[in-house]
Amino acid sequence: MRNKAFEIIFIILTILFSGCNHYTNKIEFAMLSPEKKTFSNEKEKALARRYLEYWDLFSRKKFDKAYSFELPHQQFIHDLQWYRNFNEPNDRNYKIILKKIDFLNDYIAVITAEYISSDKETSFVFKDKWFLIKGRWFHVMKTSRLPDIQKLP
Repeated sequence: MRNKAFEIIFIILTILFSGCNHYTNKIEFAMLSPEKKTFSNEKEKALARRYLEYWDLFSRKKFDKAYSFELPHQQFIHDLQWYRNFNEPNDRNYKIILKKIDFLNDYIAVITAEYISSDKETSFVFKDKWFLIKGRWFHVMKTSRLPDIQKLP
């Protein structure tokens, strides 16, 4: 268990300090809250790691990589170009803090997190839903649309 904690710390530090200048004008980082430093099991740890990676990519506007974290059926409905266009206006300078993970069952989890803007003037708590599919966690996009029937083959 102790090695797992060091593994998580190592991953977080590696991401934080790799290319420090890269983060200067962007987010501070997606991180765990002080009360969420330990995990009750491997599934929770895997989800937390994937969640932090997703928000780090998303907030650095690496949409081509963040897109792969979205549910497969939502990727089918929303192509990558739509995803980029939809998310491009989002802020860059913010921090996401994972506060709590609630498992609704073996394959659905709700993560409670806090958004804090870089100027600390905007702060709110939000929830993200994640699904476990074939051993990988996928994010549920909050906005979804049906495909344009006219464009279907």
